[in-house]
Formats: sequence, C-alpha cells, structure tokens
Amino acid sequence: MINVVIDTNVIISALNFGGKPKEILYLANKKVFKFFISPFIIEEVTHVLIKQFNWHEDKVKRAIQMIKEIASIVQPSKQLSFIKEKDSDNRILECALAANAHFLVTGDTKHILPFSFE
Repeated sequence: MINVVIDTNVIISALNFGGKPKEILYLANKKVFKFFISPFIIEEVTHVLIKQFNWHEDKVKRAIQMIKEIASIVQPSKQLSFIKEKDSDNRILECALAANAHFLVTGDTKHILPFSFE
C-alpha cells in the first residue's frame, strides 16, 4: 500500500472548492492509498476553516471527524527545520517522515514543492 500525506492546503481546497483535491480525499476514503495526517495538520485545518473560511465550529468538528475516519494519525518524533521561510511547513515534512510517506500531496509551490532532498 502506498503511504500518502495530504497537506493542509489540499484538504482545505477539497472541503471548500472540490475539484482535484476533493478527488484525492475520495480516493483516500476508498483506500486506494493509506492517508496519513498529524495532530498539527488537524489543528491547522481547524484553524484555517474557522478563521479564513468562517466555518461554524460544529461544521468544522464534522469535517475533522470525517478526516480522522479515513486517515491514520501519526505523531512525528523528529523535529525538522529545512524550510526557514515558513517553519510550519516543516511540520508537514515531519508528518511525511513519520508516516514513511511515498508521496506528499501539496499545492505549496513556494516552500514545499521546490524543496529538494538531493
């Protein structure tokens, strides 16, 4: 089974706009791959839905519950600091490392996508 971490921005897009991000969550729900998140990602999704999209707390709780039902939660044990410009993106990389992720699905073209492990 392929292990996949889905970045906060993709989860937010899936919940608000649909399209390819929603298809990715659909595939996770169908167990096409094993979907991993961390407590940080859960907190960040919650914060963004409330603060930036004005979601009511009950709606957020339902969305988070749905995500928890289709994802496995990992507790990263290593702290990374590769991305200096936006430290919170390091939390996403930590989740990917803890999950032994084969793929990290993100729309972050500024910090994560250009990042290279070479």
